[in-house]
Amino acid sequence: MDKQYDAIIVLGGGRNNSGDLTPLSTQRLDKGGELFKQGVSPKVFALGGYKSTYSPQAITFDRTGATLRSEYLQTLGVPIDSVVLVENGKDTIGEAFASREIARELNAKSLLVVTSDKHMERSLFIFRRIFGQDFQIDGSGVPCGDLLNSDEEKEYLGVVERFFSGLPENIPNPDPESWYQDHADLYQQYKEIHDRFHPTGKESQAYSGVRKEL
Repeated sequence: MDKQYDAIIVLGGGRNNSGDLTPLSTQRLDKGGELFKQGVSPKVFALGGYKSTYSPQAITFDRTGATLRSEYLQTLGVPIDSVVLVENGKDTIGEAFASREIARELNAKSLLVVTSDKHMERSLFIFRRIFGQDFQIDGSGVPCGDLLNSDEEKEYLGVVERFFSGLPENIPNPDPESWYQDHADLYQQYKEIHDRFHPTGKESQAYSGVRKEL
């Protein structure tokens, strides 16, 4: 890739119930590390808080996903001072708000979003909608095979497009916890789509890290 960016943003991809990164997550990090070593950007955003999903049953881990992803990136040869921790957000929307806040602080205007190929269309829609016209947002997709379902992703995209059509053009950064409470209807629609595609107890990797006993 010849184009240069102010930062590479590697989206989450989930953690399992032990708190370890999922294969969906490490695939994305591998791509982000590869792009960094190619000189695409001097910075890589590592994302993830203490919970890896918006589910009420989400496990609160001892360490943030951003910390784990930073450590993984370092094993790939990305220096620690080139990694930017983004420790808020439990889904793509939350990650976009948290990333926008830090991008503004760093005056980073051109950004390359790295995520799974089947997740890319929804991710770019969300990031471009939340970041707004002052930023250039491009994407680099990572082949994920059957770790994500294309039909499921299309349904999520339709829901999120309708959701954002009812919001103002410029959306201020919300309080992270209030956002999920205030927009419970959106996340209920997400859950209904997820549950139709995944039998009980067989959640997708992007929505893992939940307590099964509740």
